[in-house]
Amino acid sequence: LQEGQLGPAAEATKSCPNCGAAILAIAKKCKHCQQWIEAPAAATPGPAAEATKSCPNCGAAILAIAKKCKHCQQWIETPAAPNLTTAQLAGQVAAYQRAWEMERPTLLASIAQFFTENKEVTIGARHPVFESWIAQNLAREEKIVARCYSKDETLVATTEKVLLLKKGSAKAAVSSTGRGAAVGGAVGGLAGMMIGAVLDHTVGAQGVIAKTVDYYNLTSVDCTKGMLFGHMEFTFPGASEIRRGGFSDNAASENVFQFAGDLYDFMVQVTNEIRRRMKLARQPQTVVVQASPGPVAPPDFPGQIRKLAELRDVGILTEEEFQTKKKELLAKM
Repeated sequence: LQEGQLGPAAEATKSCPNCGAAILAIAKKCKHCQQWIEAPAAATPGPAAEATKSCPNCGAAILAIAKKCKHCQQWIETPAAPNLTTAQLAGQVAAYQRAWEMERPTLLASIAQFFTENKEVTIGARHPVFESWIAQNLAREEKIVARCYSKDETLVATTEKVLLLKKGSAKAAVSSTGRGAAVGGAVGGLAGMMIGAVLDHTVGAQGVIAKTVDYYNLTSVDCTKGMLFGHMEFTFPGASEIRRGGFSDNAASENVFQFAGDLYDFMVQVTNEIRRRMKLARQPQTVVVQASPGPVAPPDFPGQIRKLAELRDVGILTEEEFQTKKKELLAKM
């Protein structure tokens, strides 16, 4: 270097911990012994294992937050009731009851027409618990055909399947919170007493148990009326419960929907619609096969040459153009 010129600043160095040679301070690997200086960074710990629970239907392990089992495709229990105050819940129940009393006198004569026009049919007074479950768990694109409400259960028939919803589990005890009694008292009368019992059972059971069966898998459906109650019984593969036919047995059975006897005429109409959809589901799919076209007649080359000759004779084509087209057609014969 000439006098007055400064070279680049000397870079800081360090000794390799493996061979002792001098290496750059920023080096991560020694150029002499080819050994790494810094140990590789520890692997980032993966996410903690997600909590699991056992499916109450098939026993398989599923995520603790799962609402539907991925193995047996059955719904798991969901929160029992919407977060409403006692007064709000009583008002909603009473409103549903009034709406049903207004619709009931004319509904029976219109049910068949509603089914034909693909309109939704609601039988019985709706209940906030089941309304909440349906809103949370039914696919938006799935159209409901009929909703049938009873004391402790609901039957939902869609365009694809039947859902039997029951409050809580079969062994759930009636709650002693008194919330149902408070709501029943607000409604008043015999209806209030029944509503109170329903709400107490709902709160104590903590959930809705759902059984889902596609129309194709339904073997049969029968609607029967007793002295006070009627029931609709479904037969499908895997429905192995032995039912003795009593009130408590029907309420606990996974394949029976029990309803008040005065709803029998309505339920017969729903039964007929379910049978119709079962029949449609079993019909073979119609495949439209287009007939293959017949043999194509070969081009009439001699006729085309005659037409060209006529065009030449009237002066539309020159002799040269006629001979060119004629050669092209003869080459294709």
